[in-house]
Amino acid sequence: MKLFQLFRLKKSPIMHKWGVGLFVLFVLSFLFFGYFDLSSTTDEMTFSPKGDALIIDCETQADSLVKFRAALNKYPNTRIIILNIVPGSDDDEVNLKMAKTIRRNNLSTHLTRNSIIESGGIELFMGGVERTMEQGAKVGIHSWIDDD
Repeated sequence: MKLFQLFRLKKSPIMHKWGVGLFVLFVLSFLFFGYFDLSSTTDEMTFSPKGDALIIDCETQADSLVKFRAALNKYPNTRIIILNIVPGSDDDEVNLKMAKTIRRNNLSTHLTRNSIIESGGIELFMGGVERTMEQGAKVGIHSWIDDD
């Protein structure tokens, strides 16, 4: 079946050209944004143990510090914080407190080859007393505007 038949486009050269172009644009947009979607599978920051590491996913929210401290208490042998997909922060104050908690607890931070961190995720990464990353990790940096 030809593309113009599938989308019931008239067989005029202009409609065919625009129809195909829009279809290609739609497919490319889906592939790009679907593949590079920075949202994790949950809306809440999660903390998952793996050996002496604690894996963090999602952006920092108002309750993240309380959950982070609870996770550190539950897994006292934690030495490394692995930031998986951390696209930023919904609460900048909590995010900075989490980074300071990482530093105060003498924890290292690590990015795997599949890690994607941006914005506030970088603050968490910088909180580590030692910071390491594997080739392929993605770090997104932007400028901030202060309203004050």
